[in-house]
Amino acid sequence: MTNYKLALIGYPLGHSLSPVLYNAAFKQLGLEGSYELLPTESEDLISRIKYLRANKYYGFNVTIPHKVPVSLFLAKFDENINMVGAVNTVKIEDDMSLSGYNTDVDGFMEPLKQYDLKNKHAAIIGTGGASRAVFGKIAGTSFPRNLRVRAMRAYPRAGHAATSRARSVAPSAAAGRTTLSTRG
Repeated sequence: MTNYKLALIGYPLGHSLSPVLYNAAFKQLGLEGSYELLPTESEDLISRIKYLRANKYYGFNVTIPHKVPVSLFLAKFDENINMVGAVNTVKIEDDMSLSGYNTDVDGFMEPLKQYDLKNKHAAIIGTGGASRAVFGKIAGTSFPRNLRVRAMRAYPRAGHAATSRARSVAPSAAAGRTTLSTRG
């Protein structure tokens, strides 16, 4: 039976409920596994990845400030990473190579498929990795015409950067299929 030894890397991590959620899920599903927090500052990213490999972790989740830099260590990655430029899940393969994923996109979008979003408005609060993922996907081809999306943040320049990123990875948004704007 596989032992799912998992962790979250990033800094700070004191707010994270991931161990509670994952460990409860392991118990409920009858799986052998553990999930722990491994505070990792920027200067410790390389040594942390070496530690995870050496200690036979199955994989790890990634949060600030590593969602972008960890991509430099990936041998394989999913299409969502290309779209949003951020990684939040890494699997350590049997050969010790790293495969990266961004699960924010699908995790957010899947429940929305049941709704008719034509001529609707949406606000995305924040411009970090998860919000960039959602913003980029909404701007892509999977959402209907006439959906208005606004990125909102206290710092207007960050919102403008999120809009620019979404437009660069989603030509349909640039062509007017979806309205993208920012508001500070």
